[in-house]
Amino acid sequence: MDKKIYTIGFFVLLVVNAFLAFLIIKRPPHPAAPRDAKDRISQELNLSEEQKTLFFKMARAHGQQMREIRGEQRAVIKEYFSQLSNKPLGNAKEETLVQILALEEKKLKTTYAHFEELRAICTEDQLARYDEIINEMIYRLLGQNRPRNR
Repeated sequence: MDKKIYTIGFFVLLVVNAFLAFLIIKRPPHPAAPRDAKDRISQELNLSEEQKTLFFKMARAHGQQMREIRGEQRAVIKEYFSQLSNKPLGNAKEETLVQILALEEKKLKTTYAHFEELRAICTEDQLARYDEIINEMIYRLLGQNRPRNR
């Protein structure tokens, strides 16, 4: 009886594994998706090679600026919450909040300037698509999914 159960189990597992192997081998390839936002934007705007070079250079500079601002922001936020264990002197809490808000403003202005730079290198044909892409990026910046048109 036990040998019969093991034999049946063996063949069931063999068939399941063969089926899974078939699915993995025969599945259709996925279309190559752009690696990140800058690749997607350059592809959707159909940027020329010269425009891509400029845009990627601008994107690297923007990314570096944002990393620096986020680093500053982390330090200031850490300082803000460390005031819970240390009694803040005077209005240190309010000053730290002002610093946090100033850094957030700097992030927004930096991103806005980056989008303006991108607009400046676009042709007339690309500008129509540019507006759609910026609207999508706004949702992404806000951490929201873009609402679908119904």
